[in-house]
Amino acid sequence: MEDRRPLDNRYSGPLESVDGILREFRLRLQNTFADSLVYLGTTTPQDEFSRGEAADIDVMLVFEALSDAHLHYVERMIQGLMQKYRVSLDTRLYEVAQLDGADSGRGIPLVNRFLLHRFLRDLYGRNPFAEAKFDGQQLAEACKARITSQQERIVEALSLVSWDAAQIRQVCQAVFDAVRAFLILENEPRVGKLDAAQYFQQAYPGYEELLPIYRCYQRPEDVASWADLLLDAYALVRHLKLRSSRPTRTDAVLLVNTPSSLMPHPRDDYLERDPNMPLGLVCIASYCNEESHSVSILDAYAENLGALSTVDRIFQDPTRVSRIIGFNCSSPNVHIVHRIAHYLKRVDPHLVVVCGGPHATLAPEHTLAQGDVEYAVVGEGEQTFLELVERIFSNQDIKGLSGVASMRNGRLICGPTRQRLSLDHIPLPDFRLLPLEGRYFRKRRRIYLHATRGCDRNCIFCSVPKCWEGGVRAIPMDLFVKQIQLCQQHYAADEFQIVDDNFSHQKGTIIRSFLSALDSANASLRWKCQARADQLDSELISLMALHGCFEIDLGIESGSQRLQKYIRKNLDLTATAQVVQDICDNGMLCKAFFMLGFPEETYAEIAETINYSVNLKHAGLKDVAFFPVMPFPGTEIAEITKKTVFQGAIVDEADVLDPSFEGRHLRKYSAKPEVSLNEDFTPDELRMLVRFAYHTFNAGQPVTSLKENFESYVAVEEEGVYGSSAVS
Repeated sequence: MEDRRPLDNRYSGPLESVDGILREFRLRLQNTFADSLVYLGTTTPQDEFSRGEAADIDVMLVFEALSDAHLHYVERMIQGLMQKYRVSLDTRLYEVAQLDGADSGRGIPLVNRFLLHRFLRDLYGRNPFAEAKFDGQQLAEACKARITSQQERIVEALSLVSWDAAQIRQVCQAVFDAVRAFLILENEPRVGKLDAAQYFQQAYPGYEELLPIYRCYQRPEDVASWADLLLDAYALVRHLKLRSSRPTRTDAVLLVNTPSSLMPHPRDDYLERDPNMPLGLVCIASYCNEESHSVSILDAYAENLGALSTVDRIFQDPTRVSRIIGFNCSSPNVHIVHRIAHYLKRVDPHLVVVCGGPHATLAPEHTLAQGDVEYAVVGEGEQTFLELVERIFSNQDIKGLSGVASMRNGRLICGPTRQRLSLDHIPLPDFRLLPLEGRYFRKRRRIYLHATRGCDRNCIFCSVPKCWEGGVRAIPMDLFVKQIQLCQQHYAADEFQIVDDNFSHQKGTIIRSFLSALDSANASLRWKCQARADQLDSELISLMALHGCFEIDLGIESGSQRLQKYIRKNLDLTATAQVVQDICDNGMLCKAFFMLGFPEETYAEIAETINYSVNLKHAGLKDVAFFPVMPFPGTEIAEITKKTVFQGAIVDEADVLDPSFEGRHLRKYSAKPEVSLNEDFTPDELRMLVRFAYHTFNAGQPVTSLKENFESYVAVEEEGVYGSSAVS
């Protein structure tokens, strides 16, 4: 008959007792907890920091986390198992081989072998920490504090001018200390650096720099850029800190005015050089808020934020993070949008990122290509974005929504073209959404408004006709003037900028209608606009001055009559000079825009353009802007040259520091060409050519021989005259 009595001392040949294995179990339990959950310092002998550096933290966390309540729970678990399987402290335990019957002649009963199997399985298979009532909040706070301290360690390294292997390892060590602390918060502790890096990168997409940082730790001598390593390390730890705050999403929308650069320039004031309000975002937010949605604006441009600080602001209140984040996106800033979207997704993968604007309209596939931007709003944004928001919040399918593009299985899916919005009933833009006081209104209380949308011209370098297909639409001028008067009342605005690409459509018909509406409303204001020179005459210019216009900006583009025809601008340069003269004679300011570097544009034609600007200066032209020709998406020149650029507006530190006329203008019109369409100039030379044009205009001296004058100018620049004057 089978012996069903519990195991006891009558069996010979034991390896150890239950008492012994429980002591080992308790010790292993504590060691496992300390190594896997608590020890956030280094764990291998070759680490730069000794284990002793983190010992105080280890002891503190072990004894805080393994509280009395937790230890009591472990003991209760052990006692319960012993009672369940009729095991006492004196019960003898056997080798696995013995239990499995390899030594069945020893006479261990089958039932007792089964009971021992179950006891050992439950003892070592249970995770007492899953049910123990230890102070998890205290452990979580300690881990968050650890992440913060590692961020501070990296910040300290930012001040280092030079570095060595030890400093590189310190930065990498800080990253892995932060990663291991984060993994504790996620209940997925890892001890070794490589194990932590491999698991983390697989479990949390978007942190692709972690394994390269591990390689930097192993081989610091291979680090090519200290600055790049610091930026990657700082961004990664910073976003771990944001993610550890467990952001809570709300059914709200945050629109972001994209910052000017990836890194903020503390000594540069973007609004000083380019105070344009993000009117498109304001119009969309105002339109959605009229339909009872909660839409706000983060003006990262006006607040001089970079990519990292923009993300920080988005997660500033982790209890209320907007579920939908929208960006205005142009070709010069799309790389900034992509970087911020990437950062957002790795902090919270469930955010919905949307882009609108010229680049999203003309290059939706490129806008969506990296996968962090889900939707591109193509064309006019108000109604499209409103419907997109409503579908997202109600969990409806986006497929087929007019004016929306998305990627599915690697393919671009575009909804039908949306009908154009009637401008008769659009709400007044709510400029309270912007930081007016102290930012936009710091120097002057200027409001930006549009009276028309679209352009009826077809210049080969311009994308406006494709952005606003269907010709020109105008807001009824009585409604437009009413909007102006409301802005005067609500914001005490003292001047207005009409931001239409061409306010002078149809030989100034729209301008005349505007002036008539001003008379009918008995309205008085200071205002400025942009116009075509061939749509203005001396009578209209005088009327504009009498009705408060203080500046007219003209897009002239080239001082060569041949190029005027080639680019289909078709201005008569002699008549244009007379228009500039008339504007100045009526006491208004005039600014002109030019472009340099068209395909097959000769040295002589470039000199014509620069000299034309100098001649206009002598006629009273107040200011000028030179741009390198860049084939942006949607332009005919991109189709002709088979070249397209997706980046351009980057501010150099040298531009920020340079106090000269050309330095200030390069900051304001900071287009840096990726390609040159003119075979005589590289992209860098084209950038320098723009600088030379500013220098020449400011000096008021015409070019005699462009090649010789330009080469002399470059030689002086390369000798450091520009750099030294900039610093002084």
